[in-house]
Amino acid sequence: MTARIHKVVAAGTIAVLAIGAGAFFGGWTFALISFPLLLTLVRSDYDWKPTAIAAAPGLLWLLAFIATGDRRFFFPYTLQYAIVLAALPDMRQLWERYAGCAIVIALFLLFRTLQDASLKVLTVELLVGAVVGAIVVAIHGQQSRSGLVRFALAMLASLLAFAGLGF
Repeated sequence: MTARIHKVVAAGTIAVLAIGAGAFFGGWTFALISFPLLLTLVRSDYDWKPTAIAAAPGLLWLLAFIATGDRRFFFPYTLQYAIVLAALPDMRQLWERYAGCAIVIALFLLFRTLQDASLKVLTVELLVGAVVGAIVVAIHGQQSRSGLVRFALAMLASLLAFAGLGF
């Protein structure tokens, strides 16, 4: 029981720090997009360290946003979190992985709609997000992967999202 409490406290601390950093540096949309992943981490019963490492590329996209003020960096930030959520060990079935990815993309599109993004922009983001998510989840498969593999897949997803928007 003590080990479980330690894991919950550690994951909860990371969740608070990630949401706080996202809110402070990027705004509430950056903070809230990581919420499904962080909520899952807090309630899970496995080692959170590999997932925290896999989620680290999100900080790079947040830093790119801070440096440039370009909101387009929110998209690769989002796709990276979608793939990290889909690659969690709790997601054992392929449909669970796709559903986890789809939830984060849907949340992203909701935020973009609230930001008055045009229908054309939303369509491009939906298509790129769906294609990138499907490709990376299919590469991951149903097996549990190491933290390094999950990091590489999250980085691949975010770079594909970045390229897909035609930066």
